Amino acid sequence: METLSCDAGICFPEMLRHVGSVVVGVFDKDGRLIDSNAGLNSLLEFSGIQQDKGGIRQIFMQPTFEDLIALQGGGLSIADQVELSFSGVLNIGKKDSTVRSLHGSVDRRGNIFMLVAEYDINEYQRLSASVLEMNEEMAQMQRELKKLNADLRESLKTHLSLR
Repeated sequence: METLSCDAGICFPEMLRHVGSVVVGVFDKDGRLIDSNAGLNSLLEFSGIQQDKGGIRQIFMQPTFEDLIALQGGGLSIADQVELSFSGVLNIGKKDSTVRSLHGSVDRRGNIFMLVAEYDINEYQRLSASVLEMNEEMAQMQRELKKLNADLRESLKTHLSLR
């Protein structure tokens, strides 16, 4: 049986506490972080956001924190008066810095929200393929540069010996 940590009426699954590939956080309507897992802590650290400096409201790029707070669940009650406020792609990070696309949802119970999201695996696969392609191009350029350098040295040697 899974252990739950229930703060402010929303239960935090303990099995997700140390998981880094999933982002989980509980926060209030003012953006104060109540609880978080390793995935969210890592994202906050990567974005250079200190949890104790104004909360996490600044990490929500699209939708914005204000958008999430303004959304109403539309009657989609999940269980025990928890409403689904948002579901879809969340762009999270810091303005003028790296932003990560996550797939997930934000659930609401009164003035308490729970973010549960996962990294966009397709985005990482595209990035990985792009990096591999650039590495191969760079290796090819290095080989060509070495050959040109050797040809230039040989040409210079021949030119100097003819004098």
